[in-house]
Amino acid sequence: SKEDFVYKQLNIAFHCLHYNKCCSLYAINQSRYLNESNADNIVTTTSDNKDEHKNNGQSMDTINSLATGAFVKGLEYAANQQATVIGKPSMPFFQAALTKLKCSLDECVMIGDDVKDDVYGAMQCGMKGILVQTGKYMADDENSITP
Repeated sequence: SKEDFVYKQLNIAFHCLHYNKCCSLYAINQSRYLNESNADNIVTTTSDNKDEHKNNGQSMDTINSLATGAFVKGLEYAANQQATVIGKPSMPFFQAALTKLKCSLDECVMIGDDVKDDVYGAMQCGMKGILVQTGKYMADDENSITP
């Protein structure tokens, strides 16, 4: 949980990778950020009406917060080791889904709110990707990748 994710735990992971060269770094994903509730008002607005204020097209009821990618990249850099990504946007992740669904690439489409991990990841595997403008979508995300 994010409450248990503290510097001490991250440093333990670093020590394992740095001092035990037989250890490998695996990551469920390398997402840049995730979308979560802003119930604690971490990000506030100057407007009295939250519905009037949008953060780059996003309601202030939810906010984007750091996800695993920042920490994976930090561990990669510090330990001088490349992570093996076992989730999105890795090719094995999408291939496993196709196998489970018994579908071919041309029969499937990935629909997601993350332009890099969902849409671009699928496109890199030869699948079609559709970006929805909800969740962690930010205005102009669709222009950050080249199909």
